[in-house]
Amino acid sequence: MEEVRAHVQVYQDRGSREAQNAEMLIQCLKASISKPVYNKVYLQMDKYTIYRKNTFEPIQDGVCFLKTIIDNYHSNTRYSTKLIKKQLATLNYYMKNIAKGDVMKLCEHTRELMYELNAAGDTTNDLLANLTEALKEAPDSNFQRWLSN
Repeated sequence: MEEVRAHVQVYQDRGSREAQNAEMLIQCLKASISKPVYNKVYLQMDKYTIYRKNTFEPIQDGVCFLKTIIDNYHSNTRYSTKLIKKQLATLNYYMKNIAKGDVMKLCEHTRELMYELNAAGDTTNDLLANLTEALKEAPDSNFQRWLSN
């Protein structure tokens, strides 16, 4: 990615024909990918945003956008979806040991896992049960009362 960004920086600073091509590339890619894929790549906007040296203007570059897509999905296998599903199945351990009872942190983690799973073209049917079990690990007694109701 560093090599790609260095190359991109050169033509973006010049505003040359290559910069125009990169603009067209990103428009085509955004129109071609599914919403779950776009959502995952969007979260990594810093990887495909270049700042022109003279004006510090942010530019979303098509070549870097493509590289970000490739980096995210080149190793997308059944094994990786199996690992994501395993993480979703053990949300209660995540809540207890990593999030330390932070419901917002649990929700962010779960949302990210779901984005990854959806981007891989897969889904889960036991999210609600796993999330409910994880929420039971929250230490706030008021929250636990609300959850039990």
